[in-house]
Amino acid sequence: MPPKRSTPVIADISRIVKYAPAHLIGRKAETQLLNDAWAKAQNNVTKRPHVLTFVALGGEGKTSLVAKFGAELAHQDWPGCDGVFAWSFYSQGTREQAAASSDVFLKEALTFFGDPAMAGSAQGAFDKGRRLAQLAGERRALLILDGLEPLQYAPTSPTRGELKDSGLAALLKGLAANNRGLCVVTTRYSIPDLRAYWQTTAPEVNLLRLPKEADVELFQSLGSSTRALHPRKDQSGIFS
Repeated sequence: MPPKRSTPVIADISRIVKYAPAHLIGRKAETQLLNDAWAKAQNNVTKRPHVLTFVALGGEGKTSLVAKFGAELAHQDWPGCDGVFAWSFYSQGTREQAAASSDVFLKEALTFFGDPAMAGSAQGAFDKGRRLAQLAGERRALLILDGLEPLQYAPTSPTRGELKDSGLAALLKGLAANNRGLCVVTTRYSIPDLRAYWQTTAPEVNLLRLPKEADVELFQSLGSSTRALHPRKDQSGIFS
């Protein structure tokens, strides 16, 4: 039994935990991949993911996967975590893709990881991203970045998928190079900025469509939830 912590883990997953399903259906392999990656970070394994990216089209369950992963670790009292921070870029919206930036995220994350002076400074996004990579990477932290695509070039661009934001690029490259913990990313597009690390510390996983059996199970579970919330009467007047 692991020793009890003297101080609680500082964690903020409020921006994504509301998307965690009660039961995650059809993603056992991906959940195991996340658990293995975190276990390796806990055990200081040398050859392991520093940045783990899940790539899939919209609606394939990327957010549900990482939100459930975070919720389960919270239920276990954050085993091995020195700090946990989650952020969703979906709030910026794909319609605002041209104007999306990392400014608010970097300010919040730098403050969370202990450098409010840098967070509120006039330093550029690149310097703030590099500083955040240092702060998060020097501890066994879990960083979850959900829905990165507003900060990437669209598929129609000659630079498809590349990060438009120098702060995010500096952060992810810094963590790919040095990270005691784990950064989990979800996006609709591959991240070519991390190409040099794809085969080593920053692997990408294509999240495939759920098999038909899992789709049926998911549909049935959603139907059951709806009936539980809104029971209907049959012809005899009995709720079904």
